Amino acid sequence: MATVYLAHDQKHDRPVALKVMRPELAAALGSDRFEREIRLAARLQHPHVLAVFDSGEAAGQLWYAMPFVAGESLADRLARTGALPPAEALRIVAEAAQGLAAAHAQGIVHRDIKPANLLLGPDGSTLVADFGIARALAGATTATGAPLTETGFSPGTPAYMSPEQLAGGHDLDARSDVFSLGLVLLEALTGERPGGSSGMPAVLALGADTRVALAPKGAGWPRGLPEVLKRALALDPAARYGSMGEFRSALDALRQAPAGAAPRRPWALVAGILVALAAVGAFLLLRPAGSTPAGPRRIAVLPLADQSPAQDQAWFSDGLADELTTQLGHVPGLELAARGPLSSSAAPP
Repeated sequence: MATVYLAHDQKHDRPVALKVMRPELAAALGSDRFEREIRLAARLQHPHVLAVFDSGEAAGQLWYAMPFVAGESLADRLARTGALPPAEALRIVAEAAQGLAAAHAQGIVHRDIKPANLLLGPDGSTLVADFGIARALAGATTATGAPLTETGFSPGTPAYMSPEQLAGGHDLDARSDVFSLGLVLLEALTGERPGGSSGMPAVLALGADTRVALAPKGAGWPRGLPEVLKRALALDPAARYGSMGEFRSALDALRQAPAGAAPRRPWALVAGILVALAAVGAFLLLRPAGSTPAGPRRIAVLPLADQSPAQDQAWFSDGLADELTTQLGHVPGLELAARGPLSSSAAPP
């Protein structure tokens, strides 16, 4: 959207970041619309929001100045180090949520939350940058009156857009930023973004089932973290956290929660259970003749219930039941009952 220069504010004798909008975007925006949106952003005063010092127009170029942050963006950090420790990822995102909640309280939805717009200061604190620009561009038109989106420009970053923003909605609320920030958290925790480096919208990669994407990737994930991510990344806005403040509260609770157990090794557990089943199968098959009824021996695998304290291992329970069913189907002499709803009139296997 713009070129950013490191500049020197001569009046106040300080370094600043000077952002100059691309000429075609400046022409589409117009100085009045640009100034109106930047003025709204400049009203935001919060420890986790990057302030706007000044803005204006010079020779047809629209610009605004911000504090120079002598650090790096979260995007730079992830490119340099990969996945972050869970405690650090949660802190960064919780601080961003604080700044966004303050903006939402003033009716300002960011619309372009992504790692590149979260700046990490020298002390590690998080600053949310670039308020107002995506909103200003959302309804802008070209000189011919055509929507700016028809020129191939997208107000926001498609890879991090919520489903409703990706569909072209203009009346976005805080829940859209919740979705985008949830994606940032997932990327910070795993070092990977759904959709990969192709730029494909994460919405398409996540789909309706996030069990695989949200399965624990490493040690130290707080109990309940996958469930928080699932809610933040719900495709239906009504199923997400209703506000950024609510999302922040969930993040703060996770920061206080004990870490979960070390990553489980599901297939090692499956192998152990299968060894036990093999022993049972051998016992059944080698029993003396006449000790069991004639005909095939039938067995059924019932659904496995998640009994973990945080109730966040349903993905594992489902996968284990499926694997048991598959493996038992290879045991000679066993007839596997079809899985289905149980009733009191059903004959026992």
